[in-house]
Amino acid sequence: MNLIIDFNAVYHSHFIRLKHIAYAITKDYYLAEDVVQEVFIKAWNNLEQLNEADKLGAWLSVITTRTAIDFIRKERNKNGIVTEQEILDFIADEVQQNVEEEVVFQLLRKDIKQALETLKPDYQHVMTLKVDKGLKEKEIATVLDINTSTVKNRIHRARKKLKVKLSDRLSS
Repeated sequence: MNLIIDFNAVYHSHFIRLKHIAYAITKDYYLAEDVVQEVFIKAWNNLEQLNEADKLGAWLSVITTRTAIDFIRKERNKNGIVTEQEILDFIADEVQQNVEEEVVFQLLRKDIKQALETLKPDYQHVMTLKVDKGLKEKEIATVLDINTSTVKNRIHRARKKLKVKLSDRLSS
């Protein structure tokens, strides 16, 4: 009976400090309380292992640290599967969507390239420099040694012709 009263005193004198230790590890107030309760159960069940009464505080601190880490691992394992599965599902959805978009994009690009090849060489050159190389009208004019207005005119006409050719292909 004396042991219970002493343990009750130990509980009250160490509870707050152990809860701080547990909270520092778990970052969860309620989980820290659960850890401390578990610590006192473990301490009660293993009290005979304590050889020196003056090391009781350090002994309880070690048990608290290890128990808190165990609780974190259990929580991570419990919640980790769902979280990881959700992430994997999200990634799979995104990859699937990106693959579909990429296929559509590549098919459209192929159609544009085929339509571009049917244009006059003058239109092909300006469109290739504009689209593939990313050059501005002035830069294209310098490369082809023509007026900027001629470049703008060719780009405009090439786009109109491509629009007609692509609308015919896409509708059929």
